[in-house]
Amino acid sequence: MPPAAALEVLSSQRALDLAPRLAEIRCPVTVVHGVEDKVRSRLNAQDLADGIPGARLRFVSTGHTPVYEDPDVVAEEVRALIDRSLEG
Repeated sequence: MPPAAALEVLSSQRALDLAPRLAEIRCPVTVVHGVEDKVRSRLNAQDLADGIPGARLRFVSTGHTPVYEDPDVVAEEVRALIDRSLEG
């Protein structure tokens, strides 16, 4: 990928702040956050979960990509999320 294209994508993502709309989410949500993440902090994850009504927050022993670093834990959370969806 050309560096200019990556910069454009990252700049666009930074400019788009959907945080004020998190409270509008009405489906079950689980935030899975790697405690060794060098990009986002635990506080970032907590703020995200706090902004979504009823969201569950799970800290895991990974970095920025829990889905690749610990797929079993993420799969466990997805199954739990499905169960919560069926209950509601």
